[in-house]
Amino acid sequence: MASELRRASTEVDAVTADHLLTHRRELHALPELSFKEFETSRYLVERLDALSPDRLEAGVAGTGIVADVKGARPGRAVLVRADIDGLPIQEAGELAFRSTHRGVMHACGHDVHMAIALEVARALAERRAELSGMVRFVFQPAEERAGGA
Repeated sequence: MASELRRASTEVDAVTADHLLTHRRELHALPELSFKEFETSRYLVERLDALSPDRLEAGVAGTGIVADVKGARPGRAVLVRADIDGLPIQEAGELAFRSTHRGVMHACGHDVHMAIALEVARALAERRAELSGMVRFVFQPAEERAGGA
């Protein structure tokens, strides 16, 4: 069973690749500063809710989110964490998905962290029958400043 899940998780199909790219670009365009990640939180909650998680709690520490995906079988719990805040940096360049918030950007990968966590949640939610234990997803606000991490 574990090897089946491991194999399934390494098979990146076109849908997964498309979701990763879409999430990353949409989130990259919506960076928000620490404890002000309101649009980001809404984006994440909408997509997590569509997965029918066993638990979905928004507003944790202000703008954070906790979502649980439980497997059909007993087992250990695992945590997947993604930071959600941007940095106070003006994005240069002409990317089609560049920051739409003046003076704020995702400059160190939080957009990618969130996209990956969303896709892991989707993959596991679709395979609950094969999953042992529980995976908790924490989308952490304000990782870039004191009080958030």
